[in-house]
Amino acid sequence: MHLGVVLVGLMLVGSACSDSLGPETSSASEATLLTAEDLAERFTSDQRLVYLCDEGVNCRTQALTPDEYTCAAGRLLEQHGAEKLSDMLPIDYTGGTLDEIGFLLTGVAGTCVEPPKPPPAATTAATPLPTTPEVPVETSTTTAEAAEPENDDEDAMAGVRDALVDLLIQRGAEPGEAEVEADRLMAGDFDGERAKDALTLEMQIYEEWMLNYPFHPVMGGLWTEEEASCAIMEMFKQSGVAGTERLLTIAQLGAMSTEDATALVQPVADCADLRAMTLEDMRSGGVDNPECLLAPVTEEQIVTWHAAEFSDGMDAYWDAVDRDLDLTCLGGPA
Repeated sequence: MHLGVVLVGLMLVGSACSDSLGPETSSASEATLLTAEDLAERFTSDQRLVYLCDEGVNCRTQALTPDEYTCAAGRLLEQHGAEKLSDMLPIDYTGGTLDEIGFLLTGVAGTCVEPPKPPPAATTAATPLPTTPEVPVETSTTTAEAAEPENDDEDAMAGVRDALVDLLIQRGAEPGEAEVEADRLMAGDFDGERAKDALTLEMQIYEEWMLNYPFHPVMGGLWTEEEASCAIMEMFKQSGVAGTERLLTIAQLGAMSTEDATALVQPVADCADLRAMTLEDMRSGGVDNPECLLAPVTEEQIVTWHAAEFSDGMDAYWDAVDRDLDLTCLGGPA
């Protein structure tokens, strides 16, 4: 079974189930459609955060007031309908700014949140006008005017970076890891919007991976959560966010190139002891004398086994396994 098939299959379960609902089920669903008050109460109990910026700067995540949640819930119902929003609400977890309904909530929240009051304007009426026109100093004025946009850009980018760090920490990253990942996303010519889009995609991939890793063909059922999290983060580092999305997408097709297949497996080896897991897998499968069989095998060889599965199928996997194991342990030829 290929990773992509598992991932895509699991993601399609929800839509397949909803397509199978009959008219009676639809009628029952319509009878229990959300109201704005219901939706606002759910947002409040889940402590839903939204992503807001003040005119493009001072970006942050924040919770809303009950009135603001009610306002936002009403706008969502007007735009998307109660049935669609009911389907979007997560069942076994509270959700956040990066899931589907979280994006929609952030999209309307700005229209319901009262903008911050501007600082009091300086009073100039009492200032006497000069009797003699003053000649401005061009160099200082020009320098000050030129510096303002640069400072504004720097403040805006700093605000976006801080927001990215906050979002990563909310998703379970350690503060130090969040700082490093935010810097990576903001590196080069990445503007704030592109950085936010990249983080959005990264978090979607991360959440799906953490839900489905036990089904990963590379002995995913033996991974710990920490190893699973490490593996996908390592894949982001080695292949980039878009590259990781591409690898997980083409994995369902089979016949991957050796390079792509290795890029899919190597991050797992970097975070988990593949040799120890292979030995455990052999023992639980009732293989005779597994320690002897596996004695000459390196972790690098085990990586090639699983890469062969992704590139050429299970026959290639077993060919690689038979080639590397010490079959004399089972009375086979030397």
